[in-house]
Parts: sequence; C-alpha cells; structure tokens
Amino acid sequence: MANRRDGLDLPSARSWSQALSTDAASEILKRSDFFAASGGAAIKQLASLAELVALPSGDRLFDKGDVGTAMYFVVHGGLRLHNGDVVIGHLGPGDVFGEVAALSQERRSASVTAASDTVLLKLEQDAIYATLASQPGAARSLIEALCAREREIIDEKFDRIIETRLGSF
Repeated sequence: MANRRDGLDLPSARSWSQALSTDAASEILKRSDFFAASGGAAIKQLASLAELVALPSGDRLFDKGDVGTAMYFVVHGGLRLHNGDVVIGHLGPGDVFGEVAALSQERRSASVTAASDTVLLKLEQDAIYATLASQPGAARSLIEALCAREREIIDEKFDRIIETRLGSF
C-alpha cells in the first residue's frame, strides 16, 4: 500500500520492491533545487532513468572514501551522515546528496547509513550526463543549484572563521 506525502504516492516500508511511477519520480526531481528549472523533457528523461533504492534501517549505503557515481533524492525515511562514530548530520525526505560524486566521480566525503527504513531515488552519472547532452537547459539548473550550495558552504566557513577569531579576543 502506498503512502500519500505532498500529493505523491510513495511506497510504504513494506513494499520496497515497488517502483515509483515516472510521474512520481518527475515530481520529486522537479521539487529539487538541482532540476527545478529544467524543462519537462529533461525531467521526464531523468525520471525514466532513475532507480528506486530501498535501504532498510541500519544498512549502509556507502562508506567515506568510496568512489561515487550517483546522486540520491530522499523519498521516504531518514539517513545518518557520519565519519566513523561521529555523526555529521541527518537527511530526510526532500534532501539530495551525492551530487559532487555523481558529477565528478570524487570519493565520498562521509558514510551514509539508514536511520530508518528509507526509500531513495538514485540518478547515475551516465543518466545525468546523457540528459545534459540532450537537454542543455537542464545543465543551467544543475549549475545554479551547485553554485547555491557552494555559497552556503562558503558562508558557513566564513561564519566559523569569524566566530573563532572573535572568540580568541
């Protein structure tokens, strides 16, 4: 049986093998900053190439240092980002992660483990690049989202530097 969340039919925790429809996958992609400004054709192409991943509570998706080739959209459940036993953060429905590795095959900067039964939408690097090649408008949306995320990281670093320097007086 499916759950309704934000107008989408989502698989319940008991039906992990059930795939999202292309329309539901399209809605998830449209709601992400990474593809929000992409045209309908690009969204449909990405949705048709996306894969549903079920991650039971306690299972690890990947480890810090693994080479990555995919990005993920959290559909249902929750994840813990960590470096060994040190928790870095948590992700939940609507969050996106793994974009740097998906675009550059960089090593993963943290381990990711399911904090609860979790459903993810997975986009492999090949699917992303094929879509960007055939739908150039999608590249602009992706670049803008990457720049916005980079600005957030820079702002956080500057804030920490300022706090550290003010705290040393």
